[in-house]
Amino acid sequence: GQEAFAGKQLFVDYHQQELLVGNGSQPVLHLNGAPAFEWHFEQIGHVILVTVNIEGKNAWFILDTGSVNSLIDHIDAAALNPTSATAERVLLESLDHKQNLAGRISPNNFSIQGKSIKNTSFLTTDMSNDRNTLDFPVSGIIGNDLLSRYSIAIDYKEHKIKCWENTPATR
Repeated sequence: GQEAFAGKQLFVDYHQQELLVGNGSQPVLHLNGAPAFEWHFEQIGHVILVTVNIEGKNAWFILDTGSVNSLIDHIDAAALNPTSATAERVLLESLDHKQNLAGRISPNNFSIQGKSIKNTSFLTTDMSNDRNTLDFPVSGIIGNDLLSRYSIAIDYKEHKIKCWENTPATR
């Protein structure tokens, strides 16, 4: 969990399927050169939050490397451009084995702190439990479907997520 990474840097290389941990803000695996971009994050307890802009609206999303899919709260999704929604329904199952049907939306415009991310889609779900647990206005979750496009370093000391285009890592 997050307690093990406090003050350290976690490097997730999706291409090589490796997870590396380094001390402090010193880069773990930066022989690929400087990151393509960085995101600042806020942390509430063990939860990492980033600001996003989806269809011109700012929101807070949780960064969750363990979530297979990116999610958006169904109420927030309904407020977006309805042409981005599809009739497709997907069965979601949570860790406590609760199941519900989710829709899918593909926004025309999605960015994380100014970095536009194309071809994104989110499953719609009720995130009121997350909002109540965090007591914070969370609108969604950024999961592995988006994160695996990059190799990322989560720098817990500097509160930055450094991203490299997902090309084979060199050492």
